[in-house]
Amino acid sequence: MSSQKRLSLKKRLTRELTLWALFALDSECLSHGMISPLPLLAWRNPEQLPKARLLEQITAWREDASIWRLCFSHIKNKARLQQIWESDHVWEQIKQDVEQVLRHQSAIDTLVSRSAIRWKLNRMGSIDRTILRFGAYELCFRDDLPAKAILSEAIELGKRYGSADSGRFINGVLDKVAQELGRIERRDHSGVKVSVVHRKR
Repeated sequence: MSSQKRLSLKKRLTRELTLWALFALDSECLSHGMISPLPLLAWRNPEQLPKARLLEQITAWREDASIWRLCFSHIKNKARLQQIWESDHVWEQIKQDVEQVLRHQSAIDTLVSRSAIRWKLNRMGSIDRTILRFGAYELCFRDDLPAKAILSEAIELGKRYGSADSGRFINGVLDKVAQELGRIERRDHSGVKVSVVHRKR
């Protein structure tokens, strides 16, 4: 397993925008008293929530150059940032990841709940819950992303968008998820590595 802890700028940007989309969906559902987002297939029915507004929002983000100039001002290579922003592949990956998270959300939520001891999903902050769902999805389905990088980037996103304790909380939960899935070595309660569990393919 690769020990890589940092993703490319393109992958980091794609993940952050996917998080925005999932957070927007989670917030939309919470505003209507719903715990979990509706599946994408429900969007075809104009009477259902959250309708197609999320896909429209993703398209609007892409067309608004001020977003990458203002929201990603910390990225020094502006030419590379603009090139990534205008890439069809990036936006298709965002839509694909959002769809896959929603398609497998029941299993993802079960996995996160088992690892978030004494915390229920509906009691978590929306940012933390969204990052945990997305991180668990990546650990389950994105073998192209190193587990350590997934955890590292999730922690950074928690620090950037969540509370003062979000980074530590997200690290603890996703570390347990990664152990259960065999993406990192299992440890006993003292932190000693005890075995490596390989996922069935």
